[in-house]
Amino acid sequence: MASNSDSSIGYEKLHFVDYIKINVLGFAINVLWNPMSTIILPIMVLYFVDESQKNTYLGLITMVGIIVAIIVQPIAGVVSDRSGFAWGRRRPYILAGALLVALLLLALSRANSLATLFLIYCLLQVASNIANGPWNGFIPDLVHENRRGLAAGVKGILEILGALIGIQVIGYVMSARFSAAENTKLLLSLGVIAAVIVCAMLATILTVREKPGTPGQQLPWLRLLYQTFKINV
Repeated sequence: MASNSDSSIGYEKLHFVDYIKINVLGFAINVLWNPMSTIILPIMVLYFVDESQKNTYLGLITMVGIIVAIIVQPIAGVVSDRSGFAWGRRRPYILAGALLVALLLLALSRANSLATLFLIYCLLQVASNIANGPWNGFIPDLVHENRRGLAAGVKGILEILGALIGIQVIGYVMSARFSAAENTKLLLSLGVIAAVIVCAMLATILTVREKPGTPGQQLPWLRLLYQTFKINV
């Protein structure tokens, strides 16, 4: 991505491939969450509860996970806004979040109880949104307002492709058409998702160029939470 020394980041020099670089993480995040919520999690819940209780526990785990995401994502975004890392405000959080996601996916394959599954799923939401919140700052940070519609369009296309490809690939691996033991299918599925997340993270870290971050005002956590979620009526 082109860059210069003034306040803009090569606004007028972005090429179409730059919009893909900025948004490639969205592809990976949808490869993670669409198969996770529609295929992997429902199957794993059945490892620990009867079919008659599946929807109750699945709904509970999913609801708590959504609440965690709603809380973590904007906080991560606000914290990254105030960060002063030499290699950018957003990429350090994308690196940390993606690596945590990969490790937690491997841990998920070893879950041996419903409580462990629930805990790892919630931690996955935390890790994913540590990356996701700052990543959503790329378009306003790096794209001129006249071209943000194009950037958002590329983002939407990559997210849809991630969802479709993720469902197709993981759906096939976890189905009866793929001849392997059940635990092997699960491990392979989670490994594929982890690999996609790490590859998208590396592509983002290595190809997106940010200005060094400028440290913002450091706020106490309670005040930060208040300012993050307050609504100006």
